[in-house]
Amino acid sequence: MFVVIFMDQWLKEKNHTSSLLGLGISFLCLLVFGPDSFMIPTMILIIVSLTLLRKKLDIPDQKNYSRLHFDKCASEKMK
Repeated sequence: MFVVIFMDQWLKEKNHTSSLLGLGISFLCLLVFGPDSFMIPTMILIIVSLTLLRKKLDIPDQKNYSRLHFDKCASEKMK
């Protein structure tokens, strides 16, 4: 199930930072906490990391949205 979710996210995104961050944190927690108790620390660290990097990861989406909105408004004014 997790592989399918990862692949879906990988194929939809142009910027793979969040996907690679999730893989890296998961691997690190697996090494530190072992296979029996790495899931909860992994989820906590991923949530904290994505929250801290939210503005950096949202910038391309905001630029694309602004550009699409500007293009739409410009084309409506030309009609």
